[in-house]
Amino acid sequence: MTAATGRILTQAAPAPHPRRRYDLHPPGVVYLITALFLAIGALNSQNNLLFWAFGLAVGGLIVSGFVSGSALMHLHLQREPTPPAHVGDRVFLRYTITNSARIWPLFGLRIEEVQAGHSDAPPIVCAPGGVAHIGPRQRGSASVRALARVRGFHSLQTVCVSTTFPFGLVRKSLFFDLPTHVTVRPAVAPLRSDLAARIAPTRQDASLARPRIGQGGDFFGLREYVPGDPVRTIAWRPSARRDTLLVRQNTTAAPPRLWVQLDRPSPDVPELDFENAVALVASIITHAARRGAAPGLLIDWAEVDLPPVASQASASRMLDLLARLDRSGQAGSTRSNVRPDLVIAYSDARPGAAHINGANVRTWAAQEFLAVVPPPQHRRRRRWWRPAR
Repeated sequence: MTAATGRILTQAAPAPHPRRRYDLHPPGVVYLITALFLAIGALNSQNNLLFWAFGLAVGGLIVSGFVSGSALMHLHLQREPTPPAHVGDRVFLRYTITNSARIWPLFGLRIEEVQAGHSDAPPIVCAPGGVAHIGPRQRGSASVRALARVRGFHSLQTVCVSTTFPFGLVRKSLFFDLPTHVTVRPAVAPLRSDLAARIAPTRQDASLARPRIGQGGDFFGLREYVPGDPVRTIAWRPSARRDTLLVRQNTTAAPPRLWVQLDRPSPDVPELDFENAVALVASIITHAARRGAAPGLLIDWAEVDLPPVASQASASRMLDLLARLDRSGQAGSTRSNVRPDLVIAYSDARPGAAHINGANVRTWAAQEFLAVVPPPQHRRRRRWWRPAR
């Protein structure tokens, strides 16, 4: 929960038509009951002191409900774009708060996401955040911590900003309709060391090299000199024969390609096995991209055919497609001429016998997810009364 304020030069555009609501806070209910007892005692005893106490109680209720509520109406809220997240990650939903009032400051603001229709188990669990103070004509930033639980393309609609300042009796709330979408990618887990070495080997096989312009030592071809080319790349003898400057181009070994295919899930496949299979594909793609390999994704039953490209942008695109992958909306199968290097199935597979970048296709099973991904190691905390050895 952080906030940073500063003098603003231009006012931010307010969200369209925020809704306002007043609620009695639990301390406010106790306060109101106490005020009623004071009123009954003052009427029965005609004691001036009780009348004064009842008047102060009503005055405090009015100040808490209306005076501070008018200052809240000068609040404007804007939502900042949310980057993609992975299942199990903790993300921050960020907002920009502007106080356009000239005199009244804002204190004790509470910010929370209103998720209608997901009261039991929402796909994104959001914890409330807040800002302690925003002065007149100032702008502040706030963040709300959220936990991505379910893979998919989820929407967030309404943001509630409330305060119980000054006495904590009445909660004043503003509801802003700020629709946005959050892409939750599959969970990415580290692979076992021996299996990860087969996906992206440290030394590339010579048979995988293709003619590609680079900084290697093998000759690729000649081209005409362009101003700015290094002098050491000029081929002097061919240049003398053709009476023009020619530049020597070399080849470099292309990164190893890895085609990953996800099998079609049958109706009897449990949902956990399907999610494990999608998470396993995402882990393989992420690991291969980090090690310099070129991963490709083939899901024929969902009409996904992304060629291998050695770039983080291509890996991010594959993870976004996996985030929106739906097993119920299966399209017609299309035959592909691509021979996959690794097939992710759901049963009857031995992950230890997988062979990457080979002639034979092997499979990894979603049921053996714990055998492919090493279990997390929990460190035991040493008791404070036990001395270190």
